[in-house]
This record gives sequence, C-alpha cells and structure tokens, in this order.
Amino acid sequence: MIEIIGEIGTNHNGDIQTAYQLIDIAAENGCHTVKLQIYDANDIVSSRVSPVLYGYQNDYSTWAEYINAKLITPKEWLPELVAYSHKKNLDIIATPHSLKNAIICLNAGIKRLKIASMDCNHIPFIHELSKLQVPLLLSTGMATRAEIIDAFETISAYHSDITLFHCVSTYPTLYPEVNLSFFEFLKTLTLNIALSDHSEKNDIAMMSVVYGIKAVEKHITLDKNQLGPDHSFALDAQGIRDLSMSLQNAQMAMGTPTKILSSKEQKGRTLYRRVMIANKPLSIGHIITENDFYFARPEAVFNDTIPPKEASLWVGWSVKMPLDEHQAIRREHFQ
Repeated sequence: MIEIIGEIGTNHNGDIQTAYQLIDIAAENGCHTVKLQIYDANDIVSSRVSPVLYGYQNDYSTWAEYINAKLITPKEWLPELVAYSHKKNLDIIATPHSLKNAIICLNAGIKRLKIASMDCNHIPFIHELSKLQVPLLLSTGMATRAEIIDAFETISAYHSDITLFHCVSTYPTLYPEVNLSFFEFLKTLTLNIALSDHSEKNDIAMMSVVYGIKAVEKHITLDKNQLGPDHSFALDAQGIRDLSMSLQNAQMAMGTPTKILSSKEQKGRTLYRRVMIANKPLSIGHIITENDFYFARPEAVFNDTIPPKEASLWVGWSVKMPLDEHQAIRREHFQ
C-alpha cells in the first residue's frame, strides 16, 4: 500500500472548523494520513521580511504578521486534531520547525515528524530531531546531493527509520522541473522513498509508483479558489479521490517480477497461437512429412495441439486417426 498523506498545512486559513473539514475530506476520499505544520513565525522568517518578497500584496507589513494572522496552526489545536484524526481512522504527522515544537507535537500524540525542505540543510536542527528517536520523513526540495547525504547521515547516526521524499519546491511544480529520475539517487541511500508533490494533477504521483515509492504527499483544500499560498495547487475532495483510485490501479498494474498469465491470457494461448495444421486430408497410417502441415491458429480450443517448436518431433510418426484438410493436428492423432 502506498500511503496517501493529505497536507493541511496553511489551508485551514486559521479556522479550526476548516481544519476539521479538511480531515473529513481526507478520510472520506482515500487519505491514510493528514499532516500539519507546527511553527512560530520567528522559527522560519526574519521579522523584516515583507510579503512582497514572496510575491504577495496584502494588508500586512511583514510576512511574520501574515503568518501569525492567517497561516499558523495554533498549538492548542493539536490535542483536538490528533484525537479527531484518530477517530476518523487517520494517522497524523507534523512538520515542526523547532525542537520545542517537535516536543509539543510528540506530547500531543503525534508519532512521526517530517523535516521540511527548507530545513534539509539545517544540520543542527536535524541533529536535535534525530536524538528524539522517532521516525523522520525528510523532504529534499532545494537540496543538493551533498546536503541530502549530510542530512541522511546525521539521522542515520541515531536510527534508521528514515523516509526520503523527492520534492521540488516550486508551487505549482511544472513537468520540466519534476525530475523523477532523481529517485534513483535516493534509492542508493534507502528504499524508503516517497514523493512530496506540488504539481496540480495526479499523473506525477502515478509515474512515481514504478520507482517503489512508499508514500505520496499532496496539499489538500476545501476549495482551490480560496486565497492563500497553497490552495491553487492543492487537491480538493474529487482530486483526493482520483489520486486514491489511480494509485490503487497503478499498484495493481505493477504486479510482480514473476510472469503470471491470467485465465483469459491462458485461454488466448490456445486460441491465438499458431499450431500444426494439416494442409491436406491425412488418412490412418499416413507417415507425417514436413510437406503435410503448415502453422496457423486452430479452428477451436484444444489442450493438445502441437506448437511450431515441437513439429519436427512428429515427422515420421504414423497417423492413428484421419485428419481433414486445415484441421489442427493434435497429439491424440498419433496415440
């Protein structure tokens, strides 16, 4: 099973009822897990940063003010959202941006923590998270190979419960940016690989199945037309449902390295493959020569027709039953 993670992130718009609704659509449409982002504004941004720097014009003079007003997930919500997620049979994980908030998440009942792409090179922080001895999910957007190796080895010094998420930190991610072949590098570090996908559709997730991914993370929203940094490329209820169904189909289609023929294909082997066909009437006692047959599909389904590879073995045998012209030659005709 590929885990589907619905990233709530900032898309609750500062309203806990909206957060509940996002958990509802995640549970109802095929997610296995929801994810929160838990941080304080000063964890991630200087108080001097203007919204204009990130391409936004709004009523706030600094990005920190906007975070506090619209984007932040209040920590007092955590016990309720964890309990509600579990009630809906969903796991819940979180991305903290400080050790203090990581501990708050764990105390609220969250069992796994995700390291955001912006922190992939924050080795002191990763070091502290690793010491907590909990499963860590590392997002690799914006990171170089060297930075990913550094982060991975930092965690590995404490434990091996690491999942590496291929991620491109552009919103939305466009096809030329995706670079799914980078999974091959991640697999040199661990087979626990996953996709953090910011593209607008679900086809990138489908294509990732062939690399053996363990999870797909997508932002979710109640309405793609809402204002906010993450709504436009997020999945609504229908998008989540499409993702879930498509991933199930993709996993079934992957199959196994063993070649297994379905019952329909087994029937097709006897119906569509060429066998020995008499090119003239053959009477009892006739000795088969290479001039007595050709190869074509038989007139009916038989279990004992003779494939081209075996035809030469029957040359020189005596026919025990009469054969009509264009009739399939079968083993029973020689027995």
